[in-house]
Order: sequence, then structure tokens, then C-alpha cells
Amino acid sequence: MQASSASATAATCGFIWTFPKKCSRAPIPKLTLQPLVENAILHGFENKLDVGKIKILGYAGEDRMKITIQDNGCGMTPEKVSTLLTPQEERMHTGIGIFNVHQRIRLLFGEPYGLDIRSELGKGTEITITLPVKEVNAHV
Repeated sequence: MQASSASATAATCGFIWTFPKKCSRAPIPKLTLQPLVENAILHGFENKLDVGKIKILGYAGEDRMKITIQDNGCGMTPEKVSTLLTPQEERMHTGIGIFNVHQRIRLLFGEPYGLDIRSELGKGTEITITLPVKEVNAHV
């Protein structure tokens, strides 16, 4: 298993990522991780007094790969979480990136794949991306 860590934004945010070799060779659709990590930094760490931490962890099974992005940010209410993966006519720049990532994964690979979001107000958020391991697509 490979492990690395780096820090960003001058000690206000730290990153840890761990991926088994099987995950590092599997294709991930473009612009899947970036909007999720960006949301953790911009929204999760807003008004945070101590150091923000983001963990990106990969797990690979026989036919599925899971990538989990965890932060120790401000978290979200259950009501907010429930709106992020559902289409809304008047989203008004709220959760668009998360919804788009979820929809693109589902369009590329089908219903069993996409995002799962768990969050607790005041403790942080965990987003799990589920992708196929073996399927290769020109859009990844």
C-alpha cells in the first residue's frame, strides 16, 4: 500500500492520501476528485480555527473501487446532505459540483456507482465515490 502526505495553504490545511496499487491503476473520470476536495477546503474549513485535515483513501474490491474523502470541517445538517445528490430546479450555485460529479459517474457507469455523503454538523464530512475497477471508458 502506498501512502503519502502533503500540506497546503500554509499549515491551515493538511492532506493525507492512501491508495492500494490496484486503485492507482484504475481509471477515474476527469474532474471527479477536484470539486469534492475544493468543497472540503472552501466550505468545510470556513471559519475553522484549528488545522483542517483532508484524508483521501482508496479501497479496491474485485469489481468496485471506493475512494473516500474525509474532512474534519464544520459538517452539514442531514437536510443539507439530502439535497446534494437530488436534482433541484433552482439549486442556485449550491452543491452543483457535487451533483455534477454524481451524475457524470452514473451516466458513465450506471446506477450502482456514484457518491454517498455522510456528515455530522461540527465534526466533518465523508464522501465516498464508488467506481468500477475494470471498466475503461474514453471519458476517464
